[in-house]
Amino acid sequence: MRRAVVTAALAATLVGCSPDIPVVEQQPVRYDVTLELYQQGGVGLFEMDVTWGHSADPSQKEHLVVPAWKKELTVSWPDESSVYVTGVAQPKPGVDHGMAYLNGTPKVRCVLKLNGQVVRDITDVVPQCDYNLNGSPPPAPSGSQG
Repeated sequence: MRRAVVTAALAATLVGCSPDIPVVEQQPVRYDVTLELYQQGGVGLFEMDVTWGHSADPSQKEHLVVPAWKKELTVSWPDESSVYVTGVAQPKPGVDHGMAYLNGTPKVRCVLKLNGQVVRDITDVVPQCDYNLNGSPPPAPSGSQG
């Protein structure tokens, strides 16, 4: 008898739960994104290959003959959930590899900013700056960084 009462009480509780309960909709959050790359070392002997993008688009690839690069874009969460940039120095065509690497492999610095605030700053041979957007408001703009 006790089992029947518990089962009836559980069934009554479940009947009150409806799949028609509205789900709280997430408001889009806009992020102003700045992606930057800087070649460090090997200037004149190396160029850079860049890969960048965000989760809603296929990766973009660019080949740079200059030692610095900057891309500004606006993304909106939840449509985009992440942004990224990576770069690597490659010897220029016609440059002897032995001569190019004489002083070592050049490093690349990548910087990722959200709303003017640096959220990633990495220097490496092949740096990867990425950021997972989570729908929280982006950092406030900074007057000292631009």
